[in-house]
Amino acid sequence: MKRLIVSLLLTMLPLAAQTSSLQGVVTDAQGAVVPAAAITVTNTETNTPRSSLTDESGKYSLLQMPPGSYKMQVQAPGFSVFSSEIRLQINTPTTLNVKLELGQTTETVNVTAEAVAINTQDATVGNPFTELQIKAIPLQTRNVVELLSVQPGVSSTGQVLGARPDQNNVVLDGADVNDNQGADGFKAVLPIPLDSVQEFRTTIAGQGADLGHSAGGQVSIVTKGGSNAFHGSLYEYNRNTLFEANDWFNNRAGVARPALVRNQYGGSIGGPILKNRLFFFYNWEGRKDRSATPKTATVPSESFKTGVVNVLLKSGQTVTMNSAAIAQVDPLHIGANPFILGLMKQYPVGNNPLGASDKGLNFNQLLFNAPNVLNNHAQVAKLDYNLDSAGKHTLMVRGTLNGASSPPTGTAGLAQFPGQAASQTQLDNSRGLAGRYTAVFNAHTVNVFNYGYTRLGTATTGTQNVIPSFGFTTLQPTTRPSSRIAPTHLLSDDITWTAGRHSVQGGFAFRYNENLRLA
Repeated sequence: MKRLIVSLLLTMLPLAAQTSSLQGVVTDAQGAVVPAAAITVTNTETNTPRSSLTDESGKYSLLQMPPGSYKMQVQAPGFSVFSSEIRLQINTPTTLNVKLELGQTTETVNVTAEAVAINTQDATVGNPFTELQIKAIPLQTRNVVELLSVQPGVSSTGQVLGARPDQNNVVLDGADVNDNQGADGFKAVLPIPLDSVQEFRTTIAGQGADLGHSAGGQVSIVTKGGSNAFHGSLYEYNRNTLFEANDWFNNRAGVARPALVRNQYGGSIGGPILKNRLFFFYNWEGRKDRSATPKTATVPSESFKTGVVNVLLKSGQTVTMNSAAIAQVDPLHIGANPFILGLMKQYPVGNNPLGASDKGLNFNQLLFNAPNVLNNHAQVAKLDYNLDSAGKHTLMVRGTLNGASSPPTGTAGLAQFPGQAASQTQLDNSRGLAGRYTAVFNAHTVNVFNYGYTRLGTATTGTQNVIPSFGFTTLQPTTRPSSRIAPTHLLSDDITWTAGRHSVQGGFAFRYNENLRLA
């Protein structure tokens, strides 16, 4: 199946997806506006500058800025230099009004300024998260997209303000990383290790034309980049059976608590290749689970294996029919089939008759802990290149590679009975690529071009077994193999033009999807 989507947008919004913006008014000590003041904002990690001038009303605007920490300086003749540090967050317009003091331009006034936290620039409703905030919030499997669940208006199953979970939209570095046929509202196609995330924002309402192509929540994620200083991390997270309790059904059946052994570990490193110009970042993360999951199998009762059938009458009396009685009521007087009786004798003894559909009359339930083995690893690499020393032309490239092996979701792919191997294994080698070119043509015009390629690639093992089924769990698995390849291409461009109080943003998005299935 192929799907082609082309979107054109023309908005009055002050920022494009995956970027930020900074605006404000420059005044003197008496509140009079200061026109033609020079604004310079420099990224503190890469030393990349952006410049602008205030207009005749003292207003300035810096649009489509990469999220990060910046040092801001404002200069005007007859005034001291204003200097402050500020942090711009993804998809969050920031307002900082500046008050200049009389003095010489050789004098610098360092100010601890607080930007306006309330978004007064557009109608989006949501919250940005910094790297420190992301790491401080407990996430069971370090899936950063699950942070959407802590927002108001989001249900535990992924509905955002009533929209279906499959209407959520996850964007990583400007690339579409959604499963276009998936129904999980908290999942991206590509793995996104927590230590690779620099900025994260959720938008649950009021999104503009530049955010997504669906009606649900919008999740925008920016991958961490390198800087002029080397930085890195090493980490290991462990969950262990010692800190887990058994469930009620296992306790009733006398089954030990299932094993829980999860190790999630990795490392990251980033730094300069060419100072002030070319930077790199790399993150590798692995996860190994040697756990078990409670599973049930329907088996015949011990009496039923011998050909004895128990019947519960309306009166509450239980009548037992032996093989002779069964042959008597059989119109052909054949009775129990010896082949079927032989198959039933191969079943293990059940341990939970109350869990069976007939409460143990002829059926029983076997409750056991099936091994649940998982082996995952993910790699993320990113390059940032300032094509010129003035920072007017920048290039970003990010690649992600997944390698995962685990049973399918749920218990269907686990072992049929104790001692057997898993009946299915799901393999995932999804990969993705994102590129962005930003051009600052002048103080009033900025263009951002994005290309994203995300390839979902999964395969599930299976068997060609043909086993008769007669009401009980089959002795051997009958799961069938399958595979799916679903590439998504996304081309988008956003151009922003400002003139005085007015800011106009336009652009397009071209999305091409394919779904190739084999079963």
